[in-house]
Amino acid sequence: MGCAKAALIAGDRELFHAIVSSEPPGRMQCYMTQLVRKRKARDLTSAEPMLLEEQFEFAAPLWTKRGTRVDRNTLEGALDAARMQR
Repeated sequence: MGCAKAALIAGDRELFHAIVSSEPPGRMQCYMTQLVRKRKARDLTSAEPMLLEEQFEFAAPLWTKRGTRVDRNTLEGALDAARMQR
């Protein structure tokens, strides 16, 4: 995500495209392409192109004792996270 952000700030479309295409299909690739679309929409209303810093802040993943990632966006992950907080 950091490399993609740097490529966007530098305005290097080819580098950004290479970074996004090197990611496996999934959520991160989707986030990166959505950020570009949002940036284009902001650029139409703002004279100065900008990136919102909070778009690139992802919390560190929680790992359970089983060695699997707890994804709070799924029902199973939300239940695991709730169990861990008790």
